[in-house]
Amino acid sequence: VPLALILIVFGFMIGPGTSQLFDGVLLILVRQPYDIGDKVAISDVYDSPNQDGSTHWMITSIDLVKTTARLMGTAEVASFSNGSLAHSRIINMNRSNGAIVHVHVRFTIDVPYSTIM
Repeated sequence: VPLALILIVFGFMIGPGTSQLFDGVLLILVRQPYDIGDKVAISDVYDSPNQDGSTHWMITSIDLVKTTARLMGTAEVASFSNGSLAHSRIINMNRSNGAIVHVHVRFTIDVPYSTIM
């Protein structure tokens, strides 16, 4: 078996993985969309933004291969491949100082006005 054929086959085997690793390294070193302690929302690029708010994650650690975050509502911990995050919409709440936030509050009908105000 010629060496060139082995190199071509090997290149096709590791190509997608290497590409995703390279995308993740570029995300962390060049784009720097978040820092440790930032609150972020992560969604698919093709999904329309959720008008009711997004799931918030607190970034707990970052390295060249993965990012670890804690879900704000339940304290669940998840690790994300930086390569997959490179192709996601990342909204950083800490860097969105001018964002408009709507808060919807619901009360039962028997709550007196003095309690609300």
